This record gives sequence, C-alpha cells and structure tokens, in this order.
Amino acid sequence: DGTTFPVSITVYPILHEGDIDGAIAVVRDVTKEKEIDRAKTEFASLASHQLRTPLSIINWYVETLLAGDHRGWTSDQVTYLKQVYESAGRMAELVDSLLNISRLEMGTMAMRVEEIDVVRLAQEVVTELDPDIRKHHHTLTMQVQDPVPHVLFDRRFIWIIVLNLLTNAIKYTPEHGTITMKLFGEEGFVCLNVSDTGVGIPDDQREMIFSKMFRAENAKMIDSQGSGLGLYMVKSIVDRVGGTISFSSSVGKGTTFYVRLPI
Repeated sequence: DGTTFPVSITVYPILHEGDIDGAIAVVRDVTKEKEIDRAKTEFASLASHQLRTPLSIINWYVETLLAGDHRGWTSDQVTYLKQVYESAGRMAELVDSLLNISRLEMGTMAMRVEEIDVVRLAQEVVTELDPDIRKHHHTLTMQVQDPVPHVLFDRRFIWIIVLNLLTNAIKYTPEHGTITMKLFGEEGFVCLNVSDTGVGIPDDQREMIFSKMFRAENAKMIDSQGSGLGLYMVKSIVDRVGGTISFSSSVGKGTTFYVRLPI
C-alpha cells in the first residue's frame, strides 16, 4: 500500500556443487525495535537534562568550599570533599556524553558550521590534556604535514573526536609510553591518525569496539570507571558527516586510529 517501514534483511547463498545458484532473503519488520530504541534515546536525553542542573550546582558549591579557608577542617574532611568533587566531575562528563549521543541519534544536534583550523584546534586539545600527559610521563608528538586545509565543520564535533582519541591513548598507554598524532590533507579530506604504545585491542573484540557501552576486557582492567561511549560517539559523528574511521591494533604493542573528515 506504499507504506514505508524499517526492515532487517539477511541473505543466505544457495550453493550447488560449489557454485552460488541463488539466494534466500529473509526480510523482517523491525518497526517495534526502532520504536523501542527511540524511546530509550528520548529517555536518556530527558534524564540527562534533569541531572545536569543539580550536578552543576554540586560542582559549584564543592569548588567554592575547596577554594575557601580550610582552617578548622581535618585532613580527612578535605580529602572527602576532593573525592566528591572528582566524582561529581565524572558524572557531569557522563551526562554530557549521554546528551550528545541522544542528540546525535535523534537528529536534534544541529551543526554550527564554521571554518576550522584543525591543527590549531588539536593543539588546544593537547594543551588541555597536558596535565594527564605529564602525570603518566608520556611522550606526545604532533606531526603536521603542511599544508593541512581548513574544514567547514562544527568545532564541537572535531573537539569531541580529537579529545576522545587522545584521552583513550593516554588512559590505556602504560607510563613512559609514546603517543603520536599525525595531521595531513588527502584528496578532499583532512586526515587525523592517533597512535599509541598501549595495551591494544584483543582480536576477538575488535568488531565491537565502536558499539555503544562496549569496553574491551583489558581496558576494563586498567580503568573500571569508563563509560564505553567515547568511540561510539566519535563513530557517530564521523558517519554523520560522510567521513571514515578505522584502526589497526596489536595486543601489548598499541593501537592506531585513522580518521578522514571531508573538507
């Protein structure tokens, strides 16, 4: 009757004496599953909005207390307050990630397109992460192959991509490791490669690495508090703008992510 609806299609080959003689296609209506996915996304968006304000208030008050006069406080009280501040900060980051993901999935995250100098933006991200880099005694090298063309893009999206790839490299690379970020232009694209000498991604878990909430087993052992949303968000953004993302990895030797963004 002309109605459009979402389907899942699985195709199986029909073999005859080693040759493909035809195929069987199984077509399944997945309207209900799509409705459930959308409801979950809308719930995550609503819940995240409601959590954002009280978390901001908690952060503000705790930061004010930590910046004030601590005379009369015990060392334990100061320690506990710092732990509250760090935990609230992690929760705020998670809420922001959930909000961004729900907006991407619902198509409500409008792009604010402007001309972006990707090299300069990447340098700003490195500056922000410098305390973590120093803490882990990492060596971070930025290699730029001039000229790297500017892109018409949303600054937030590129920031999310660079920040998540570098954060993962820092988090999952042992102390005194090496992280390399390469930027170059290539046939209508700006390319960003981020390499590390970290734990790598196990072979049997590579297909899931861009899935929502997924974290490799060796990554969980290093950081039990990760959300598993970073690479999913990066992949969603790259797919949305017509770019590509891939990776190569060797367990115990490191991982390289390759991102291509259309100019």
